[in-house]
Amino acid sequence: MAARTFSVFIAGGTGYIGAPLIHALIQRGHCVRALVRPGSEKKLPPACEAVVGNALDPASYQSKISPSDTFVQLVGVAHPGPSKAAEFQAIDRVSALGAISAAMQAGVQHFVYLSVAQPAPVMKSYIAVRAECESALRESGMNVTIVRPWYVLGPGHRWPYLLLPMYWLGERIPSTRDGARRLGLVTLDQMTRALVSAVDNPSVGARFLEVPQIRTAPVLAPSALQSVRWWIDQKQQNVPKDDYLDDVHVRMLRVTEDLRVIQRELNCAAMQAPGDPELMEALSQLPEIESLEMLKSALDQMRHFLWFYVQVMTTGSEVEDAQRRPAKAQTASEADFVKKYKSLTETAILQHYADIKNRKPN
Repeated sequence: MAARTFSVFIAGGTGYIGAPLIHALIQRGHCVRALVRPGSEKKLPPACEAVVGNALDPASYQSKISPSDTFVQLVGVAHPGPSKAAEFQAIDRVSALGAISAAMQAGVQHFVYLSVAQPAPVMKSYIAVRAECESALRESGMNVTIVRPWYVLGPGHRWPYLLLPMYWLGERIPSTRDGARRLGLVTLDQMTRALVSAVDNPSVGARFLEVPQIRTAPVLAPSALQSVRWWIDQKQQNVPKDDYLDDVHVRMLRVTEDLRVIQRELNCAAMQAPGDPELMEALSQLPEIESLEMLKSALDQMRHFLWFYVQVMTTGSEVEDAQRRPAKAQTASEADFVKKYKSLTETAILQHYADIKNRKPN
């Protein structure tokens, strides 16, 4: 248990980061209250008190913040992207500035704000909103902890793993080293640990937790990973199949685009390496070779799996089409066609495993 416990008010407690954070804080003995929309009370972990209100209207919850002495602001647009500039203004900005004002009026002693790593070459509108809110916090007179991740890896947010070789390369080139470290990837477990540590140890004045500090946040007992796993279990029980498939399709598009980016970056590095001894040495080191081999192996396995997947799905479609036809309309050749394709799934599986067993480097 934590040596000191606090009363914590959380805005954004039912989201990707908020749910495991609440679970971890409760496990450490903190009293946690979370702002939720009407009808969302059951989304909160057990032992968390629901405060019904609207994150975009501070008047709906300001009087309910007390007796909390710590305020954690996690509200924001899900899956932020360059096309969501208007949403950043309408949701991220309005909710954060409203929360800062409400917390000041309620006498909150410590405000924890989930911001974003900056500066960065992309997501200008998103960063501008977060920077404005950071400025308002520093002028508020409250003790503040500003947490600045770039991308948080976790369930439904794993596609940037494909960027790891590019990050590794960026950290070894002097001109890109600082940016690669500042905009590095962190895990949901690391984020949960960093936020719990921030609550456990209130700041005096303004404190910033950048990606390197988030990655090295102290391990908790019980582990924040247990809270993340609890959240994953809850999430998997409640995700509609259609929403899950939509998410898969979006992630496939992202992965495809990232693979193209990786190819361009590696091609650029290969072109520059002969005239840059430092880059050539970095590229030839074992970790870089291992990263490339791991990526190559994963893509090779994915290529075989996709062949198998397409064959199975195509087979199912052909068989269903054939079976929907009237029996009298089926000719002998059509019957043979259906029979042949009914066995294709077995053939595909056997071929898939044979390819894996006998696969040689390309």
